[in-house]
Amino acid sequence: MIEAAGSRPEIPAADLAEIQANAEIAWRQSVERARLGGERGRGAAARSLLPLIAATLVAALVLAWWLWPRAIVLPKVAEAERLFGDVQVEAIGEGQSFVPVTKGQILVARSRLRTGSSQGDGSGAALRLASGASLRLGADTELELVASNRIRLTAGAVYFDSGRAASAGPTATREALIWIETSLGVVRDVGTQFSVRMVSGERVEVRVREGEVQLGAMGAASESDEVVEAGRELLLSRNGEPERRNLQTFGEPWEWVLDRAPEFPTAGKSVDEFLVWFSRETGLEVHYDNDVTPEYRRAVLRGSTHQQDPAKAAVVALAGANLRGEIKDGYYVVSIATR
Repeated sequence: MIEAAGSRPEIPAADLAEIQANAEIAWRQSVERARLGGERGRGAAARSLLPLIAATLVAALVLAWWLWPRAIVLPKVAEAERLFGDVQVEAIGEGQSFVPVTKGQILVARSRLRTGSSQGDGSGAALRLASGASLRLGADTELELVASNRIRLTAGAVYFDSGRAASAGPTATREALIWIETSLGVVRDVGTQFSVRMVSGERVEVRVREGEVQLGAMGAASESDEVVEAGRELLLSRNGEPERRNLQTFGEPWEWVLDRAPEFPTAGKSVDEFLVWFSRETGLEVHYDNDVTPEYRRAVLRGSTHQQDPAKAAVVALAGANLRGEIKDGYYVVSIATR
């Protein structure tokens, strides 16, 4: 096992000196105990074990030094991209208290997070997972980042977006796989955009915007898993039968997700690029009026949308290109602002 771990650097002189000093102290204590034992007639037997005791102590201390750096290094699983209101992470150390999360903070495996109440500040967060996917936390949410592809949801709501289109194919879907564990089962990603909400530990609500997910027991997927397709919602109570409903992929069910969307870097991007992002975030299909020529669509945006949600960002971004957008019959229609 040690050979497989690869070579280690030499022990620094200061560390080696400390190890030797500690070993000497332990050895002297053993000598004293042996001396007292000898006075009671067991001295010869005890003294014969002293070299072995000293050697064992040194070996144990060296092995502890060798293993310790590896024991405390946990893999990065996410980065805090945007924060809203009260968002806390459990601190490592005595007392296990929670401390505020800061923007750009690296979160490692086993991190436990919680967000504040939905009343007042509308707490929540947007995390960028190590895979590049986006994970958003609603208010009153508690979860553990078990690994970069495994979330344990205790309360509240999360939204997952792999950043890939469902039409990208099965290989892309498998690469974006994530498990979200709840007390009622595990939600497995077979698609790209969905939310999971845990209600009072007694009911789980799964909403799928794009692709599909499976809800089943821990372990490998099975034929008995509940499958939820895009545009559908599954409600599962602890003591009840699963309930399914149709669901809009835009509008009210997803408003909390839009409030926590990562900012789009508009500077240097074209109108087309911005609207591809806008469509994915809002679930609205974009249509252009006939008078919006390719020159308008290729126009380069300037400035920043100042961390606004996608709807407000669209107003700012399109205005800079002399365009405007409005929702008509479930589509986002883009037209020329002034003629």
